[in-house]
Amino acid sequence: MAITPDGKVGYVINGLADSVTPINLSDNIAGTSIPTGHFPVAVTFTPDGKTAYIGNGLAGTVTPINVASGKALKAIKVGSGTRTYPGAIAVTPDGKTALVALRGSDKVIPINVATNKAGKPITVGLSPFAIVITPDSKKAYVTNTRGSSVSPIDLVKHKALPAIKVGDNPSAIAISPDGKTVYAASDYNYRVQGTITPVRTYQTPAGLYCREFQQTIVVAGQPQQGYGTACRQPDGSWRVVN
Repeated sequence: MAITPDGKVGYVINGLADSVTPINLSDNIAGTSIPTGHFPVAVTFTPDGKTAYIGNGLAGTVTPINVASGKALKAIKVGSGTRTYPGAIAVTPDGKTALVALRGSDKVIPINVATNKAGKPITVGLSPFAIVITPDSKKAYVTNTRGSSVSPIDLVKHKALPAIKVGDNPSAIAISPDGKTVYAASDYNYRVQGTITPVRTYQTPAGLYCREFQQTIVVAGQPQQGYGTACRQPDGSWRVVN
């Protein structure tokens, strides 16, 4: 959901219905839903509140909407359908450019707000997910979930700068009001990974085949080891016995 800068209207995404619904926030009454592209996943408004941009995840398009009339304008092609998945959208504070993160690629697409034309793709890291823009509209920062990094973008030169390594799967990002500090949050810094290595195989007096194993588990980057025994059951499955 997103709310116009004047706080009067909210847009709610209806992903499975391929539409957005405007809500009059003075009385909380929903208006007529506005058709979008297939599976909308993101919505944002221009600073003047005149235009909404909807990222259509499974269509490879962005739908501009005239907020005053409630009418969708011609869709803007930014990718190739499900392979690119246009997700997060952010508009520069000066209202000149909308940036679209293509989560299924390594690209951010700039859109000229005045013409609603897509510009040359900007290459960032793998799976760009979230975008913030500095107050002076000169720089953007994009989280790259599969790249475990954040890519700064020089919006004057329309060029990505060297990526900044962060934690695994950075998905959320925020910028301080003065534009001097950016914060990126990672989902899986504490994920659990591990391996199991068979140590010895033997047959019990009852005829079961068993294996002793050594297990290495990595929790928050710290390896931990454990040991156990698993025996093969008559149905072919394995059951840990100690």
